[in-house]
Amino acid sequence: MIRFDPIPYPLWRRRFPEPLRRLLQPAWRLITPADADSHPPATPAQMTHYLTRWRLLPDGMSASGALTALKALADAPPHVEQPSDAPAPAFSGRLRLPAQWEPVEAVVIAFPVLYPRLWETHLSLIAAITPAARVDVLIPHPEWALPVTLLLDSRGIERSQVRFLHLPTDDIWVRDYGPVVGFDAQGRRALLSIVYDPLPNYDQRRDDGMALRYAAHAAIPARRLALHTEGGNLWSDGAGTLLMSDDIFERNPGMTYERLLADLRDVFLFDKLILTPFLAYEETGHIDLLCKLASADTVLISAPTPPINGARLR
Repeated sequence: MIRFDPIPYPLWRRRFPEPLRRLLQPAWRLITPADADSHPPATPAQMTHYLTRWRLLPDGMSASGALTALKALADAPPHVEQPSDAPAPAFSGRLRLPAQWEPVEAVVIAFPVLYPRLWETHLSLIAAITPAARVDVLIPHPEWALPVTLLLDSRGIERSQVRFLHLPTDDIWVRDYGPVVGFDAQGRRALLSIVYDPLPNYDQRRDDGMALRYAAHAAIPARRLALHTEGGNLWSDGAGTLLMSDDIFERNPGMTYERLLADLRDVFLFDKLILTPFLAYEETGHIDLLCKLASADTVLISAPTPPINGARLR
């Protein structure tokens, strides 16, 4: 069984009226490291206090042991790459979107510095991925490479398989706003950036711009697709079929099926588009909540048990 917990959003960054924001700010700081992404603890002692407060110390490591380890890391800090603000190389062709079981060079993860309860999950992801591929870890400030490296070292994770990028984002859901990487007709890699703005009460400009900044850093040719959707609502078998939920029409008012097909054919190489009904009372509209292609001949589907969405899932 796979359990999906409630989705965390930085509620303290909602667009509240300024008097209400000032009233709520002290309360937020009691229950969450609200501004720690851009203002991390500045010294090994302060970072040790942070890890201790939020119960992030490695198993069996004392606060004094963490302080000693962080001081050693501060003397020889892990390398943090600084993505360029220069534009990515331009691309104007069409891409084959590969299936997710095809060989992978790297997996991009936005480390959840604002969500202490999710550190363990993301560390486990890195541990699972590094034997097979490099992990590009996005951090909002270079100082965050120190505690993350401390925790990776405590698990025996190979440092050479982890690359830190100082690339601030607004939230952690990089699957949805990150680069859509594919291959052109000659097998050359290129990247698409899709419009990401699903939450009107939050500023998501950094998330929306992340894909093109990553492309510039990696020198991958890129183009923009003027379609409002998310990576979770775009799936491919790598062999000519695209899957999306029809929430795409909710995100793009006035969009017709014919226009959608034309827009997709302008950027993707594919033969067939399958649209599924999105789930009622499910706010993302993602196809990956209904089904996932696990291999060339295996489809994972959500069991049609809920009374509200049973018919849709069937």
